[in-house]
Amino acid sequence: MALDDIGLATFVKTDTFEIASFRSVELRNYLPADRPVGALRQKVVSLLTSVLLLLLRHRVTGQQVVIANTQLFWHPESPHIKALQTELLCRALSAFQDSISSNGKHAPVV
Repeated sequence: MALDDIGLATFVKTDTFEIASFRSVELRNYLPADRPVGALRQKVVSLLTSVLLLLLRHRVTGQQVVIANTQLFWHPESPHIKALQTELLCRALSAFQDSISSNGKHAPVV
């Protein structure tokens, strides 16, 4: 699966796994309404950071696994931006797992 406009791709060995579900989302969509504020919020909103989320099912065993693939912002003087993006990634992953889970059981994440 690929999201061409941002340069992310996840390659799946389709003879071993089938793609049961797929979603690509922008991390800025998971910002809480009340934080962060000011320049930090503006910076995170300006970044086009997305994540590819896939639920794969093993063709033989039926076991499922979630794959999350992204590229986070990096600057030596801005580790707080990467930390915030990681929080947003966790929010996106949690929402994805909730949308695909059955009986409240979540597939392992890679």
